[in-house]
Amino acid sequence: MQFSLVNLAVFLSALQLVAAAPAVEAEMEGLSEVYYPTEPPVRPPPQPPVRPPPQPPVRPPVRPPVRPPVRPPVRPPYEPVRPPPPPPKKDECKLAREAAVPLQRLFYGPIVNHVYTATAEGKAHHMKQGALDEKTVGCIMTKPLAGAAAFRQLYSAQHKDHFYTTDRAKDAALLDATYTDNGQIGFVFKDPDACPGLVPLHRLYLHDYEVAKVYPGGRTYKNRVGAHDNFLIINEKQRAALIGNGQGFQDKGIAGYVFPRC
Repeated sequence: MQFSLVNLAVFLSALQLVAAAPAVEAEMEGLSEVYYPTEPPVRPPPQPPVRPPPQPPVRPPVRPPVRPPVRPPVRPPYEPVRPPPPPPKKDECKLAREAAVPLQRLFYGPIVNHVYTATAEGKAHHMKQGALDEKTVGCIMTKPLAGAAAFRQLYSAQHKDHFYTTDRAKDAALLDATYTDNGQIGFVFKDPDACPGLVPLHRLYLHDYEVAKVYPGGRTYKNRVGAHDNFLIINEKQRAALIGNGQGFQDKGIAGYVFPRC
């Protein structure tokens, strides 16, 4: 009996193995397909990494330094800026002195009027009209030079007076509308330092006196009512004497600068 039970157990075990054999076989076939392929997988060859081309470094634009604008100094409005006239060269002063001519002074006694000219023709004309020669009052130029200005003659037929100036606008206070321009008689300097040796040409004025007037040289003339006489002089002692003699001569400043002799 025991032998029979053992044999029965063996038999049953054999039956189980036989029944499970197809499933195991199928499972083994599936494992062989998944894990054990007949051909190895094809792998693509390794590719080198793609690197972007090198780019030049980006530099910021170089900007020039910003400089503040240079502003001229602010001058007050009451201080006009006037460049000084350029001084003439030394050789020009030498030429000017050599080319200077005498400024002739003549006097019309009956009308109490001094007139000036720088030419022999002008002197002859006035003497023919009755003017008296009072010699020279320095020397002026007949040609323009740096620093010099035209010396113009103005005349008033109403006042029977000659007036001489380098700037009518500047001397407007000494004139009225009756004076007309007769042109220039030469050139004088406006700056005393333009050339060495220049002296001032002073202007004196005489008006409305009915007493005898003694001019340089001892010549005496009786003035007339309404007379106007502009008198030019370079002699400082004579100028001081005329102003201080109580006869009515008034100092009207400097008309220009001239050479004392030529």
